[in-house]
Amino acid sequence: MQLSHLFPLEHIVPRLQAESRREIFLRLMEPLVKAQIITSPDNFADALEEREDQVTTEVGHAVAIPHARSMAVRRLAATIGVAPEPGLIFGPDPNQPCRLFFLIAIPEFAPTAHLPLLRALAKLARHEKRRERLMACTTAKQIHRQLSSIRG
Repeated sequence: MQLSHLFPLEHIVPRLQAESRREIFLRLMEPLVKAQIITSPDNFADALEEREDQVTTEVGHAVAIPHARSMAVRRLAATIGVAPEPGLIFGPDPNQPCRLFFLIAIPEFAPTAHLPLLRALAKLARHEKRRERLMACTTAKQIHRQLSSIRG
């Protein structure tokens, strides 16, 4: 799986800034709303919040992979966001901020379509050098270049 194909330049949010988990979701969704992949930002953000309240999608190593199914999603899509140091509070532990975010929007009619992508991202999250390289990026082009070097 070539990750750079799933995260085109316009789906990359460098220097992600937010004051709350909801705002993180909204900022990461902006490219998908603009591309009309997400038809109702509030409905999808609600689905993400509900999913996150069940079990956190923070996977450790300063990485979170928020994802949810929703009728507000037209097709499977994803975005990546990189937050500058020290990161953003996302999960249940305020002492463990996240810096690398992969948001996956899953259409209601394809509830398992995201599983190969989720596996590839979980594998990436466990790879220290790749995480560090992505977190060091400050532009969408740099992030995309790093993703191009990764085979999922």
